[in-house]
Amino acid sequence: MLVLLLTFLALTSIVPRGRATPAVVGVNLDASSTSQTDIMIDPSGSNVRSFRVGAVVNATGYYPLSGVYGWQFTINYNPSSFVPQGNPNPLATSGNSLGLYPDGASNTVLLGAQTAAGTVNWAGLVSANYAFESFNVNSTRGQVSIFFVMLSPHPPVNIAAATLLASVNFEILNKTNTSQNFMVSNVIFVDNNDLPMSGVVAGASVDETVTNDPPHASFTYTGDRKVGPYAYVFSARASFDTDDTIPNPSGYFWDFGDGTQDLGVSGPVVTHNYTTAGPFNVTLRIQDSPGATGSARDSLGYVVPNAQPSHTKLMIGQAENAPSTSPTLTSDGCLSQPQALVFATSSASFKLMDSAANYHYVNYATATDGFACRTVLFFQSEPGDMVEATVN
Repeated sequence: MLVLLLTFLALTSIVPRGRATPAVVGVNLDASSTSQTDIMIDPSGSNVRSFRVGAVVNATGYYPLSGVYGWQFTINYNPSSFVPQGNPNPLATSGNSLGLYPDGASNTVLLGAQTAAGTVNWAGLVSANYAFESFNVNSTRGQVSIFFVMLSPHPPVNIAAATLLASVNFEILNKTNTSQNFMVSNVIFVDNNDLPMSGVVAGASVDETVTNDPPHASFTYTGDRKVGPYAYVFSARASFDTDDTIPNPSGYFWDFGDGTQDLGVSGPVVTHNYTTAGPFNVTLRIQDSPGATGSARDSLGYVVPNAQPSHTKLMIGQAENAPSTSPTLTSDGCLSQPQALVFATSSASFKLMDSAANYHYVNYATATDGFACRTVLFFQSEPGDMVEATVN
């Protein structure tokens, strides 16, 4: 572990406090981000399945970014055609690096993990608890915002080479007849004094074309009292794909909302016996033969398409008209759940990254659900916002 921490320190190019940014540096989108080290910019992409859009900051040794303590950016997309969501992965198991969503998918957002000189291993810093990251999806506007911040007492970092900040996986909702534009905005870098760094701007956008109609997920359920009082039969036979086949059983990914899953084993019809009364959030993802995915979610009566949260995340609901407050931590270091559901104003405990109408607080507090403390991101509530906060 000691060797690992020393490696992270070396990769971040720790610098003295208060260094200034000398030149204009852009954050450009990449239409085909293939890995956590991919910095090659593709201005356009043609897709038959979900794809990743990366954000690369084009710093150089001549034009570095010095003393970076945090950053954020927003990717703007067409919400009628795409949704930010990771790909299903039948190898995903609890606690491994693949991540674990209700449908066994990889992470929606992946931080850059470069180790070359002048770059920063953002994913490594978060893994070592030197930093914190999260993302916010506004499904109404078609915006996904990602932020990263170093955690005190760890120092700021230098960026002196082209560096991948993060990539977002987009699931295809519908085949598009024209190319769709993805634009980067709300680019903010801050120093260790929580002051915006000048000279960092939003760069090039990208265009994505979809050449495959994705599968469309749908399912129903009925009680099966012969099996048990809380048993249900789930049927995805209503799911369809207009131009490809859905492999059976490997194309059906079920999560039953009680910690158990059926990932490509049983197929479109499956029986699950709950041991207690619900409600449970039941999730279905389907994958067609080219690899495109579609999703549907039913909370035993209510269908919410394409809106599955991560099992490694805690969804914090909107606090409409909630009073402004700066919550105080209790002696055990946790906030109560009601305290976690209000939004906080700028204070010594919550650093402000955006001085415009949308406030993203780059520090964090914790809340407890009775079993463990959880990290909570506070934000200014707006229609369509969804916040996911990393579970400790």
